[in-house]
Amino acid sequence: MRKGLSEEGEREKEEKRRRKREERKKLGRERGSVRGEMGKRTVSTVERAVREHGISMNAFLEMADINKSTWNRWQHKANEPNMSTLRRVYAALDKLEKKKRRT
Repeated sequence: MRKGLSEEGEREKEEKRRRKREERKKLGRERGSVRGEMGKRTVSTVERAVREHGISMNAFLEMADINKSTWNRWQHKANEPNMSTLRRVYAALDKLEKKKRRT
């Protein structure tokens, strides 16, 4: 147990670390870095998933609150997204999945 933390505080910290590890695993990364996450393969995977749901890429980008020019830079590997932007992409994909399950 760390100095200054109660047993409950220690458990909360460990739980927070566990959730972070699971989130990184879900996003397909071993470490906290976003580097390479939105490579061409990932961009095409997202685009394929959006097509399977039957909506346009523009509608998806609007849902995820991402500018079309930003998406194009990711496609051409001119830029890589920060973590908050990546979370919006995956949250929008989750939203599409939930809609699909309801219908």
